Amino acid sequence: MKAEVEAMGSAYGYRLLERLVGPADQGDWPELEDENARALLLSCVHHANDMSYCHEVRAISLSETPDAEHADFTREAAGPWLLAKVPWTTAEHRISAINADRSSAQTFKLSSGTACLVIERNLQNRNVVTHVRLTHPGIAHQLVAKHTPFD
Repeated sequence: MKAEVEAMGSAYGYRLLERLVGPADQGDWPELEDENARALLLSCVHHANDMSYCHEVRAISLSETPDAEHADFTREAAGPWLLAKVPWTTAEHRISAINADRSSAQTFKLSSGTACLVIERNLQNRNVVTHVRLTHPGIAHQLVAKHTPFD
């Protein structure tokens, strides 16, 4: 996210909003397969020039990534930490559009019902390591993908 914001010529900022440890089935995290497992649940906001750019809600399986429970995510988002520390073999992305609910509208200073882009991603090795939901205000985000004939 930091590289994405800086590539736009904006100053990057990050703020952790919430950190909870609880059952993996807490909330709507069916992707974390073991119902008896514990998960680290994080909520944070990424900023571009002091404006909310992305609201990240993440669940990290502590059975797959036990070191995450004691990692300091107040200064660095979980994404870069996970990529540096945890091997993964598969990434699945789901992209959708939603209308901003009250929470998203407050985060992005938008009217309720404003279009938002949601990217959900699972990273796994043998099981799901993390599931993340990234919500962006629709007016401020676009997806760009480059492919070669060998992709």
